[in-house]
Parts: sequence; C-alpha cells; structure tokens
Amino acid sequence: MRNNKLLLINQVFQKKNNSSYTKILHKIYTHTDFLIKINNSFKKYLPIELHNLYNVQNFKNNILIIETYNASTMIRFLSEKSNIKYHLKKNIIPSLKKMEIKINPLFLKKTFINNKCKLKKNILSKYSANLLLNIAEQSPKKLKCIIKNFIKITYD
Repeated sequence: MRNNKLLLINQVFQKKNNSSYTKILHKIYTHTDFLIKINNSFKKYLPIELHNLYNVQNFKNNILIIETYNASTMIRFLSEKSNIKYHLKKNIIPSLKKMEIKINPLFLKKTFINNKCKLKKNILSKYSANLLLNIAEQSPKKLKCIIKNFIKITYD
C-alpha cells in the first residue's frame, strides 16, 4: 500500500507492466477504441435520421452486431446494409463476414429517456406547405379542411 501512487489513465492502459491486469485493460481499451471507429464510420455512411437509432454493440468472430430499438429501424438498416458493409470492408474491417442487426426495445429507454432527449417532431417545409395549400384549393370542402388542419399541426 505504501508504494502505490496515482497514475494517469493512459499509463494504466500502456503495456509497460506485464501483469495480467494491464494486459486485460489494454485489450478492453483497444476493443472499445475499435468499436468507436466503427461507430464513427457508420455515421459517415448512414442518413442523418438513423444516427441516434442504433448502437454498435460488439465485434467478435468477424461478425458485427448492431442493436436497434424496433423493427422499422431494423428494416431501414437492412436497406442500407450492403452499402455500409462495403465501406466497412474497404476502410476498416477487411475480415468482416456478416452484420447482425438485433432488436432491443430497452435501447430506446436507455438513450432517449435517460438522456431526456425528445424525438424530433416532423416539420413541414414552406415549399411543401405551399404545395399542399395549392392542392387544398382544388380539392373538395372536406378534404380542404383536412389538409389545412394537417398543415397547421405540422408547420410551425
């Protein structure tokens, strides 16, 4: 106890000491650093709407595991899967065999509710609001009221 001293976290992760604890910490450090690189590359090749809807969970046995919170986001990922897999193989993980996408409903609670982030409300642009107003002018009375109410709700 008397020979112990405070160390910087970077010194703990370096491989200067050959103890088993530092080797394990170094492995954890390199693995998490690798997952962070994969996550950043995902953000480059995914649409902006999907940036907060996934989590790169793990990479083992040349299989990348990604989690989403529902089936609709999983389907959106499946549509982008071939592009992402191509870019990951080309730039970061040449040994990537497969990408698994898993559904975890608790992921939404972890990310959005705990961080108190609100889902972004769909906002109608001025151009699309004007187009809808033009369509409403040419439509029957009931449909005109429905379109105008829709514009009021979504356009702020």
